[in-house]
Amino acid sequence: MALNALTLSTTQGVQGRPFQAAISGLSTGRIEVLGDASPGFSVVNGQLMSRGLPYPVSTVSLREYEPGVGQGYRDSRIDITATTRDQLMTSALALMGPGRTLVRYRAAGQRQPDGSITYRLYAEDDLGATQQVLIGVPAVRSFGALTATKDGSVGQTYTAPAGMSGIQWYREALSSDRTQTAISGATGSTYTAAAGDAGFRLVAKGNISGVLTDAVAYYPAYAAPVLVDGYDDMTDRSTTNASAAVVAPLVQGAGAIQMGGNGVNNSAFVSKNTRTAYDLATVGNVAVLIDFGTVGDALLQDTNYIGVGLAVSAAGTGTGSSGTIIDGTLSNNPATQFMTGRRWYSQSTDEYQAPQPTGVGISSVRVGWNVPSAFAGKVKVDAQVRNSGGMATIIMSNDDGYIEQYTTFWPAWRDRGLGCTFFPAKNNITAADSGNTPNWMKTAMLQEMYATGLADIGVDPPDDAPLTGDASIAAALAHADAGRQWVLQNGWTRAKDHLCYPNGSCDISTRKLVTDFTANGTAVVTMASTTGLAAGQDVAGLNVPIAAGYKIVSVDSATQVTLNQTIASGTYRVNCAITSAPFFGAKLPQALAGAGWLSARTTYPKIIHDRFGITSDEALTLTAQSMSSQTFADTKKYVDLTVKRGGTLYLYGHRYTNTGGLNYAPSDLLLLADYLKSLSDQGAIWVPTISQWYTAVSQRSFPL
Repeated sequence: MALNALTLSTTQGVQGRPFQAAISGLSTGRIEVLGDASPGFSVVNGQLMSRGLPYPVSTVSLREYEPGVGQGYRDSRIDITATTRDQLMTSALALMGPGRTLVRYRAAGQRQPDGSITYRLYAEDDLGATQQVLIGVPAVRSFGALTATKDGSVGQTYTAPAGMSGIQWYREALSSDRTQTAISGATGSTYTAAAGDAGFRLVAKGNISGVLTDAVAYYPAYAAPVLVDGYDDMTDRSTTNASAAVVAPLVQGAGAIQMGGNGVNNSAFVSKNTRTAYDLATVGNVAVLIDFGTVGDALLQDTNYIGVGLAVSAAGTGTGSSGTIIDGTLSNNPATQFMTGRRWYSQSTDEYQAPQPTGVGISSVRVGWNVPSAFAGKVKVDAQVRNSGGMATIIMSNDDGYIEQYTTFWPAWRDRGLGCTFFPAKNNITAADSGNTPNWMKTAMLQEMYATGLADIGVDPPDDAPLTGDASIAAALAHADAGRQWVLQNGWTRAKDHLCYPNGSCDISTRKLVTDFTANGTAVVTMASTTGLAAGQDVAGLNVPIAAGYKIVSVDSATQVTLNQTIASGTYRVNCAITSAPFFGAKLPQALAGAGWLSARTTYPKIIHDRFGITSDEALTLTAQSMSSQTFADTKKYVDLTVKRGGTLYLYGHRYTNTGGLNYAPSDLLLLADYLKSLSDQGAIWVPTISQWYTAVSQRSFPL
């Protein structure tokens, strides 16, 4: 017969004190203690006993025999850890509150229902108060229980959970072994991150209601960012194809610079004339804060691309392309009309063009927006910082509820302990529950995945139809809430406020660019063609501010329109659109924020720079990268760039098959899962659920 490996109900004790544990896995009960291991152990009625554990780590060797004479056997070797006297003293001292002195301590054994003995440590302080904790029980790991000010970088303050006593602070390695090193003298309820903590997670170990607890920070401590330019004024600056003015600051300093196009169909820049020198080898990642303005400003934005770029030139080479180290865009986003509010953009020094200079480099501190229609709206820049990279994060999500997400994707992710999020459509799942289709997951499958804690169930509208197809904002909110109510009915509460936009659609703005909008000093305007223009459209562009409230009253002919007011003579470049339309600009994302939604995912690709937190504007228009019809090599490029930039990559997939328009091959999926697991074990990335990520990032802010 097959014999089982034997285990013990406890493998913890106190050196020199009695030990007893129930033996589990017995098949025949014919068992003996072999003499090739630690001495002093015996077996009585299925219990392993010792009058006193001899060593800090004792090994017992057990042999169970099959029935009958001359039959087989199976050996099991088990290590038993004993807390030493010195360790008891250290633990007792750790139980003391701030300013308290240890008077006495003792270890007392407690008999458990299965016959085993466990030990509890009691420590009394100079006020007569007694604290207690189980001996030999591993600390409960409370991930995210440690809070930090700002971005948690060097100089920021970390705070242990309320009610924790006997605190000792540790640095914890980011690698999978999580090696902890005690920080000398750090025993208070708060701790200020020091230079030596950079690159480690901070941990406060202490006692909470008798339970030894490791309170762990979400993110490692970072080297403090360094401000390269605060854009506080226009001193020593020049503009190219742009207008510029100083406005109120966004996050720091005395001001920010607001840019607009000047009517030239080219890139717009504001440059620093006297450049700042620094060592490229130590500059770290570079990040820039941009504010895209309000919904009304979206009329001035182009319908194609707004690129956010930074130019850094080598020492002595001027501004020519031959000397440019960073050349291109930090981000180049399609459909930027939905983008409002503040967003950080970053680039890694690894992306600098070769050949890189040695020694000192020169930053031109130039930020520009590619504005093909000659409009930049009310785009502002407030801060450029180096050493801006954070913990690279990969948010993995799956849409619609395809069956392969359970049969193929889930085992790969679950077996590697990686977090993920599903956005299933209710109608698909209920169809599968009714046995009407084999293509979709069933509710029980989602329940199973959710129960592990590795998977969040987020919200997709029940019919997976775009919210922008509804008649009004109110109808769209009700449409989204129907998906949320189904999620709540199933008890999936963690991600109940996190949405995916079906088809990525959160904006259906339609604009018409007119480059020869010619006025004669009246309300009548002529142009080459009025195609695409309509009564009720707002008009805005260079020297036609949206605040002036120009509207088209009528389209009079194929070349003429009438406005609601007179306009000075001249030829203008303008955009025309009905900004009162329900889904113009960021109206839907902003309405979702007002209805309590925390995040919503689009299908526009961009790495999210969240080292300094994110605003509601960005959270409700999260950019994401599709995996459908991609390969592992494609996805790996995005992951590697995210690691370089120290940002967050939001991925989404559909089907995991070898054929089909939405497929991602199972072999590529396994390669991706192994790659992310390897990076996670190295401490290079974090792979959380959407609710874990949002909880962590929403606590962060700019520290300067």
